[in-house]
Amino acid sequence: MEGLNHHVSYEEALVELEKFSPNPHTSCYCLGSDIKWGKYDLTVIIPSYNNEKFLPTCLDSIADQSTDYKVQVIVINDGSTDSTEAILEKYRCFSDWIIINQENRGFSGARNVGLDLAEGKYIMFVDSDDILGQNAIEKLMRKAIATDADIVAGNYISISFNGKTRFKGSDYKEEKVSPCDYLYGQPWGKVYKHEFFQNLRFPEGYWYEDSIFAQIMWPLVDNVYTIPDIVYKYRNNLKGISHTSKRNHKSIDSLYITEALLEDKQKFQHTLHEDDIEYFLSSIKLTYLRTLRHNGKIAKCIFVVWCYWFDKLDGLRTTKFTNLQNALKRKDFKKYILENVRLNTV
Repeated sequence: MEGLNHHVSYEEALVELEKFSPNPHTSCYCLGSDIKWGKYDLTVIIPSYNNEKFLPTCLDSIADQSTDYKVQVIVINDGSTDSTEAILEKYRCFSDWIIINQENRGFSGARNVGLDLAEGKYIMFVDSDDILGQNAIEKLMRKAIATDADIVAGNYISISFNGKTRFKGSDYKEEKVSPCDYLYGQPWGKVYKHEFFQNLRFPEGYWYEDSIFAQIMWPLVDNVYTIPDIVYKYRNNLKGISHTSKRNHKSIDSLYITEALLEDKQKFQHTLHEDDIEYFLSSIKLTYLRTLRHNGKIAKCIFVVWCYWFDKLDGLRTTKFTNLQNALKRKDFKKYILENVRLNTV
């Protein structure tokens, strides 16, 4: 197997990749919750880990919301070792707020605890270093209730660590939209009808767990609206996964989670179609970028796994990413690399 100089099977490739980074082998599918939804109009879920610097600003932006809707707030301290627990004690006095302190389970585990306790008709996710826009809950929920929407998304802006606006990250208008074509994949900046999480959780142990939205949820919903209001301020974290992952073998999760969600689609009775192959090919492009700085053995093993899945998705083809599809079909590693370089520099 040294140097991968001979033909490598799918199974051998997975064994080699596990040596660099173990596959969590978890699912996003779960049995339905017994929680009775509807006690609240909205549940806001905030996971926090070692974020003492920005946590008060985040929580204050939620506490200061002006709305007539009944809101439940769940904050999960995910095993922080800084002053997060002490900060959260100051918010226990708020009615309808639940403060949870737990051992570290990662973003997915923390959000899942919030989902297990949620009693709102709708769900909202907020990251603890970000800021909820002024009257964001009122604006999003007003549209959701008026249209019985599955999802309502608002605009967001990116801010620096000192709070200054860097750029506007979306440009939504007030309209009904196709989720696959219009929604960004991050969990925040939206309200979701709770019922779509009845059997859906964040797969634990992976990076890039937000993939569940584009891969699993978007195909399940059809009554989706956007509004033009800026409802969220996203703080660009230079220490976050998107900025630090390229040298970390954990970035192989980009491959692992794509595999896991392709398998989970069957559990949600999702019939694969052209959008799925386009998303699969987009994931290949993104995974190449995320794992770019790893050695050649990792790149070749990832290529073998992608070829296996491309063959397994036989019959699903698209007019997009034509050269990449040809490279996978012909098992042409060199052409695969060249096309990924081209796609990621366009």
